[in-house]
Amino acid sequence: MGLSFILPKQVTFAYQLSGLSQDWQAAGSRRTAYFSGLPPGTYTFRMRAFNRDGVASANVAEVRFSIPAPWYRTRLAYAGYLLLALSLIAGGVRWRLAALRRLALRLEQTVAARTAEIYQQQEALRGQRDEIERKNAEMLESIRYAERIQRALLPRAGQLTTTLTDAFVVYLPRDIVSGDFYRKNAVKPCTLGQGYKAHAVLSSQTCDKIAV
Repeated sequence: MGLSFILPKQVTFAYQLSGLSQDWQAAGSRRTAYFSGLPPGTYTFRMRAFNRDGVASANVAEVRFSIPAPWYRTRLAYAGYLLLALSLIAGGVRWRLAALRRLALRLEQTVAARTAEIYQQQEALRGQRDEIERKNAEMLESIRYAERIQRALLPRAGQLTTTLTDAFVVYLPRDIVSGDFYRKNAVKPCTLGQGYKAHAVLSSQTCDKIAV
């Protein structure tokens, strides 16, 4: 492409790789060009020759070539990457939702077990309360029965006035019934020394013993 019949060794060259750079690179008398690490794409390699006077040749030699992208950088590969990413995201969402459902189920079971336990405790407390109320009712009924017996044993006022002109019955239990011991005394005047008289609620034998 560069001809000089007089001094062929003084022919120089310049080249350009369109698609990588628009600048012309001087190659001197070297008839080869080296490129490394070219990215995938379409390129046009151009070369022109110069004689010893620096006059360029009228024709520019050029060649077109393409460097295909590796399979992992093709459109199909990128589409696969996108589908894979979407699948991973969808799988992560499904896994998270399943984990949340399992957690909700465990919480529901825990709440149900605790609710059942509380219900059983309430049932036990209600049973104890009913038992206590039943026993209290039985005790109250027994006390009422004892009250009726005590009141039946107390002398009637009419019975006392037949033998005692000034008699009364004092029945003031603390709760419902009083003790089981009752005493009936007659009020009898007696002399307690030096001529003083008093009324003592004592038996006639005791009063007679202290009389002077």
